[in-house]
Amino acid sequence: MKEEQIERTISTCINDILEENQRTVAWSKETHVINGLGFSSLDLAQLIARLEMDLAVDPFAEGMDITEIAYVENLYKVYTDALISHGIHHAR
Repeated sequence: MKEEQIERTISTCINDILEENQRTVAWSKETHVINGLGFSSLDLAQLIARLEMDLAVDPFAEGMDITEIAYVENLYKVYTDALISHGIHHAR
């Protein structure tokens, strides 16, 4: 899986949750997940569950601390690193 695909998958999941909660937020990779996206802890849990299903990896079961996820770019990095460690990630 390429880095662009990982970012696209994460972006799609974020947008789906925003839409389900009837929220419109202009966001970027520098956006804070809780404060910037307005995600509750339940929204964050849904996001992590969806990403686990879509990307077939759970970096938090492997020792990553959920509190290290503050910004969207942290999500990109955590999932990219997890996929690399599983041999699933391929260079751009």
